[in-house]
Amino acid sequence: MKIPVITLYQPWATWIAIGLKTIETRKHNRFECLKNKMIAIHAGKKYDFEAYDVAERYLSSGQMDVLSRMQYPKSCIVATAYVDDFQLLNDKDHSEKALIECVTLRYGLFLKVVNNYSYDPKIFVKGHQGIWYIDL
Repeated sequence: MKIPVITLYQPWATWIAIGLKTIETRKHNRFECLKNKMIAIHAGKKYDFEAYDVAERYLSSGQMDVLSRMQYPKSCIVATAYVDDFQLLNDKDHSEKALIECVTLRYGLFLKVVNNYSYDPKIFVKGHQGIWYIDL
């Protein structure tokens, strides 16, 4: 069965897989077509070294400590998730769940993780920008 996939830099992909980040954000609305669909979350090869600085205002020091010691797999599917909603975000209601400020114009995919593969990745694959598809 082919399902849509989105690629994210680490650690963002794993933070979705473990349920810490429940809204994935984009500055465009091209992912609106994913609403009410099962998708795969792919961890790309790149690592966002600014992620901790961006997210630390929404996380406790204990969470930050645990996250800084985690191993983050690359070039693999780390989760499948159901896209429950897609909407324009606002800072008051969405920043904490997105782990990023939502004052800047952002659209969000509201995710419910179905399967977490981040600790035992099973599907290693090169990712792509945008929406792509994989047989799961």
